Amino acid sequence: MIGRLIASSRLAAQVPTTASLGARYMSRVSAPAMKDLAQDVYLKNLRNFKPSPQKAEVDQIKEFTPPKAPQSPKFDQDLAAELSAYDAEETPVASKA
Repeated sequence: MIGRLIASSRLAAQVPTTASLGARYMSRVSAPAMKDLAQDVYLKNLRNFKPSPQKAEVDQIKEFTPPKAPQSPKFDQDLAAELSAYDAEETPVASKA
């Protein structure tokens, strides 16, 4: 049992080095050779795009009309009488029990 564990640990130690060497080699060789196709297509279409000129029509431009001024709120005309009546009222005072 112990022999199998030692053998499997040796194999496990060798597998990542072989895989990592292959990955390193592939990334060094293929990275510069690979092109970003989506970026190439986008840039090609962007360079070839020519917007169509738009004509200014009469309906597109409208004259500015300022908004109507708001109306002032309407208060009761007899404000002085209401204030004097309020001042004349007695204020109920709660007694402490």
